[in-house]
Amino acid sequence: MPSYLLRLAVVFGLGFSMILACDHAPQTLRGQDRRQLRIVLVGEAKDSPTWPILTSAAARFESLYPFVKVQTMATQSGSPREQQLLLEGLLQDNVHAIGVMPIDSMAIRSAIDQLVNNGRPVVTIGRDVPTSDRAVFCGPAESEIGRSAAAACGLALVGRSQTAMVLHAGTDHEVFRGRYFAFKEELPIHGNIRLLGEVDCQGSPLEAVRLIRQRTRLYPRVGCWVFLEDWALQHLRAGRRLLPLGCAMVLCNGSPKYFERVRKGEIRALVTFDLYRAVQDALQTASILAEGTTSQMTKIIATPTEIITDKELDGYARRWEAWQQGRPSPEEVSR
Repeated sequence: MPSYLLRLAVVFGLGFSMILACDHAPQTLRGQDRRQLRIVLVGEAKDSPTWPILTSAAARFESLYPFVKVQTMATQSGSPREQQLLLEGLLQDNVHAIGVMPIDSMAIRSAIDQLVNNGRPVVTIGRDVPTSDRAVFCGPAESEIGRSAAAACGLALVGRSQTAMVLHAGTDHEVFRGRYFAFKEELPIHGNIRLLGEVDCQGSPLEAVRLIRQRTRLYPRVGCWVFLEDWALQHLRAGRRLLPLGCAMVLCNGSPKYFERVRKGEIRALVTFDLYRAVQDALQTASILAEGTTSQMTKIIATPTEIITDKELDGYARRWEAWQQGRPSPEEVSR
């Protein structure tokens, strides 16, 4: 049985080990007197590396559970406003549950609340919308991202000046503040690292680049920059450096678009997670919610964080290729 079913058996207390054969399993999952369930997965953008993962995972889930129809949709441009409109459009649609991979959590909070209030439960994937009425979040805990960023900073500074700068989105940001506080708390554990400055870009890519360049002129020999998200790199042209040679970078984002920067040594570590696992968990959770089952349901199904350096990059890249083809990580299959 796939490992994500085992994890959900523990989380929900519904006995997933008996789903395939037990008389106590829900009728729809046993395949007797079942009704057709319709789930919609809303992705970031159709040109995003995450889009093939959503579509492949949806197709695989449908093959395992033919009574579940999974429709995938995403914006063309990666616009938060377009994603909000996609979600609002589902208010008039005959859908039993929705999974969404947020582009901007705050931009879709009201749309999620409207859907839930109209009887359409929502599962968030990869990035949470914690102050919304979403039913379940499947992905890494923000505090674990922050702690992993601190550990990665310690790794990146081996043999270097034990100084660092951190780029964050502010202490009031409902999503990213958790990783910021966890990073600050964890950093002293990983060596005698001196934090020279904390740069608050408020989640703005343009402001992030401006502030980093300003601080780099003031601290040209800082050992490492820790970016708690990829704000500063979102619009940076391929091949163009943001930090001086010899300055390490830790990035809390595992997108394939940053693999080449890892290979070249510009990024010393990526803090990431198994996205395919999170999508699998979200699909299984959405199917349970679509049946109307909410008792004993946890609010978070946590996906462990990982630190990827140049040593692990080739294996991680192969996992991304597998995910995009609808195959889980090898370690997931073997569990």
